[in-house]
Amino acid sequence: MQKYKFLLILLPFFIILSSCREKDRFHPDISAVHANLMIHRYDSELVKLDENNYLMEFRHLNEKYPLMTEFFIEQIARAGKVDDSMSYYRLKPVIFDRYTQELYEETEKRFADFHTLIPHIQKAFDYLKYYYPDTVLPEIYTTISNFGFSAATYESILSVSLDMYLGNDYRYYDGLFSKYQYRHFVRQQLVPDIVRVMFTRFYPEDSFAGNNLLSKMIYHGKMALFLKMMIPDCPDTIIHKYSEKQLDWAEKYEGQIWHQLVENKVLFETETYKISRYLDDAPFTNAYKFPQECPPRIAAWVGYRIIENYLKKYPDVNLIDFLAEKDYNKILNLSQYKPKL
Repeated sequence: MQKYKFLLILLPFFIILSSCREKDRFHPDISAVHANLMIHRYDSELVKLDENNYLMEFRHLNEKYPLMTEFFIEQIARAGKVDDSMSYYRLKPVIFDRYTQELYEETEKRFADFHTLIPHIQKAFDYLKYYYPDTVLPEIYTTISNFGFSAATYESILSVSLDMYLGNDYRYYDGLFSKYQYRHFVRQQLVPDIVRVMFTRFYPEDSFAGNNLLSKMIYHGKMALFLKMMIPDCPDTIIHKYSEKQLDWAEKYEGQIWHQLVENKVLFETETYKISRYLDDAPFTNAYKFPQECPPRIAAWVGYRIIENYLKKYPDVNLIDFLAEKDYNKILNLSQYKPKL
């Protein structure tokens, strides 16, 4: 009888200990780490341009921020080459278009408190520096892309398009995007998007994922893990871009989801259009025998669950070594992932 009492007392202790170890794994001591964070409000520079002195002022902007201006002209506005003087003329009507100017003003207004985001970006960069001490982190430039992209890296810089984070109540989103898309266009996703871009910089999909669904599931699962590492207190709803209802549904039917993926024989599927059904953003996962209640990108979520299982089996694994592991079959097999039906 004494043995059972001992076990009953000990079991909660081990549960607490296991929980603490998992929490500590994602909360290393970074008090001695400080990344050199540089943020430039390129969008604020654009909105200040005087139409009457445009050429002179834009040339000055190019001298001040040559790489960002190159990115803006060549990749965002697609106005030509930065060293072609005609590009400046092509760019002028884009910058001073009435709707673009209105977008600049709206962005300035909604991000008047942008400074409150800087500590969160700094903390994410501190974690990046902790895990990748030899890496030179990019300078960050905020910009406006006329809804062209959220965040991207270019050469040694990282650009964030603030017009993609104006809040899902922004009046023009509804006419340009579907609701399932613009519900993510909120400032809570800004820092996570910076981290997502850094993940693709460290681990390009072409190099770290194969051409079948399982490999891409593991890749996207690793991206979620990377977010957990760099923003330890980030809610799962933000990490997976799910509502609470969607996340609850996925967790409740996890066993059936996995069973159906196996039953549909799609884990090793290589046809892009078939894979996209399980990984692309949409109102729901539009795949055979998956109900409309199933949230989109369900295979990416399952990929993260596989990784969670793996890390529970191997709590001492080095996270950076794990992220670099390309053998997705090995990860699945060692995870012993088999959720209950």
